[in-house]
Amino acid sequence: MADTVSIEPVQYLGGFAFAPDAGPVGELRFTDDVVGVFVQYSGWKKFGWSPCVPVPRIRSIDITSEQVARSKVGATLLFGVLGAAGAKATDDRVTIQIYLKIGDIGFFVLEGLSAARVQALVRPWMQNKGIPFGDASKLAAAPTPAALSVADELQKLAALRIAGVLTDEEFASEKAKLLS
Repeated sequence: MADTVSIEPVQYLGGFAFAPDAGPVGELRFTDDVVGVFVQYSGWKKFGWSPCVPVPRIRSIDITSEQVARSKVGATLLFGVLGAAGAKATDDRVTIQIYLKIGDIGFFVLEGLSAARVQALVRPWMQNKGIPFGDASKLAAAPTPAALSVADELQKLAALRIAGVLTDEEFASEKAKLLS
């Protein structure tokens, strides 16, 4: 599989109807055929996918990040109170939302990488598959041209009648449609 992207450690938080519960931490793989969390149990020498989504079912993917507070307990124990005061207090948490064509949204989370880095890793794969970035509901709600008022439409019809494009009968017919 030449077109495979892997990101780890990732945890599935739920959202898909076929896999409603959160899953174990594993490697999020974007392959030619599927996207899913690949888990390898080293003690049992088993592996598997949890969950796994066929690529044609994906509508879009959104990758966002947020700053989350990090515990300073370890820094306090290691460096004392003054050392912990200078320790970094936040980490990036990246959320990957996979929107399916049937309406389900699967949520995956990882720490340690920025959203920009994850996007850079996944963007070529998504472009190759024709999958857009972003919230599917926002992508579906493309801006539409502003609706013209009835008065504007009547003015256009009158101008067409004056220009000789519409006959009096055609004008009356179109006017009746607009006013009804």
